[in-house]
Amino acid sequence: MNGNGTKVVVARGASVPVRLGAPLRNPAFLLVALVWTTVLVCLPIAGLEVQGLIGGALLGTVGLGTLSLFYTYLRPDERIAEASGYTALWLLFSLGGCLLTYLAAVGGRPLQDAAFQATDAALGFDWGQWTAWIRERGWLRLALRLAYASLPLQIVTTVLVLSFARVHRRNCELMLAATLALLVTSVGYAWLPAMGPFATVPLPGTLPGDTVYIPHVEALRSPGPYRFNVADLQGIIVLPSYHTVLGVLFVWAHRGVRWSFPAFLVLNLAMVASVPSEGGHYLVDLLAGLVVALLAVIAARRLA
Repeated sequence: MNGNGTKVVVARGASVPVRLGAPLRNPAFLLVALVWTTVLVCLPIAGLEVQGLIGGALLGTVGLGTLSLFYTYLRPDERIAEASGYTALWLLFSLGGCLLTYLAAVGGRPLQDAAFQATDAALGFDWGQWTAWIRERGWLRLALRLAYASLPLQIVTTVLVLSFARVHRRNCELMLAATLALLVTSVGYAWLPAMGPFATVPLPGTLPGDTVYIPHVEALRSPGPYRFNVADLQGIIVLPSYHTVLGVLFVWAHRGVRWSFPAFLVLNLAMVASVPSEGGHYLVDLLAGLVVALLAVIAARRLA
């Protein structure tokens, strides 16, 4: 029965939704739980103290998770249960994933900026020239900055679209792919750390917010202990570009949904295009993100 008391018939071989009402049978939930287990075990080992951990993100997760359970068991409504459950899981994943990247940055492996710049040059790409060209065109820079900042809105909108359009299992696939990609990204950053061109290529027009992550990375590369507040955490990954990863994954998630796919395709083409100039990434970071996204899609489709 659905939330209106109507009998729902599922054809043989058809996929069914994977909600959070049965977390131990949800591979996406289990993988996010693995991320948090790793974070909680490794934070004290790495000497990394995070203040304000019990805050808005975790409280929002609890509230939305409770709502999902309510609409799973007490007043069954498949769409609301899935939407609230996966929004809760994205909140949990976003905080845990950010902490995982901070753990990946701890240590003193040699910075790879020179190697990345050399690779870009071999590919015929000059970050300084490209970014200066973008900044000379204010309308283009504004459009790219808005596209780059669209991730939170894209996450919530995607969860709602996939839930209410009844694209079964798609939220689970997306969550799995995003989590697997972040694990690979964190390992890649730990092995090949870099500061990024915002730190290595001085350029007029760079905004204070563009470089706010740099003191965090410098602190994490120095002897600990390390202390941060949750509200101050930043995106610090350089290679692979996780914005590129999510840009690919969002387009993939909306495949077959006629009324949302074109808009998400255009938006994420713009977001990926914004990665070098607005995200402070080398071209090689973007290319590595494309590879990680492809591998994550293949793995998620097998696991979901």
